[in-house]
Amino acid sequence: LMTSEYFENEKFENLSITDKCFDECEFVDCQFVNCSIQNCKISHCTFSECRFVKCTIDRLESKDSEVRSIELESCCLTGIDWGALLPAGRFSEPLTKIENCSLKYNTFSEMSLVNFVFTGSNIIGSLFAECKLSESCFNQCDLSRTEFYRCDLRKADFQGVKGYKIDVLNNQLKGAKFSYPEALNLLQCLDIVIE
Repeated sequence: LMTSEYFENEKFENLSITDKCFDECEFVDCQFVNCSIQNCKISHCTFSECRFVKCTIDRLESKDSEVRSIELESCCLTGIDWGALLPAGRFSEPLTKIENCSLKYNTFSEMSLVNFVFTGSNIIGSLFAECKLSESCFNQCDLSRTEFYRCDLRKADFQGVKGYKIDVLNNQLKGAKFSYPEALNLLQCLDIVIE
């Protein structure tokens, strides 16, 4: 158990952390490079303005913790519930960048990711629920088995994207861009036959 620690402007490199608990720790403007974090728990922790590069984070359990303005680059993230990490008061956004990442079984709920760039990432088997994603860019993403539920996707760019499940009756799509033939997936919820 690591408890009541404060880190600012530090670089953590090549760490491998498994089955650890962190309580009341704060990380400000820190950089994590090539780190592996597996099956860990964070409680009452804060990550502000941190950057994660080439990190693997698997099964992170959080309680009363938050992330503010973090950047993810070339990371592999499995089983993260981002809604549980929203900043208190929501004056800042939890994520500012996701670039060339692989996300599996992640949940994004009630988040504002307006004009967000996901380009080149694989977001597999994940869920976006009641998120503001207007004008976001999903160019060249693999969204296999990823669902969007009651999201604002107006003017979002899904060109070159594959695998998404978007219910046209449940999401706002005005002005969103899609590529053929993947755009035919949008018709699945209408229970019609196309020959």
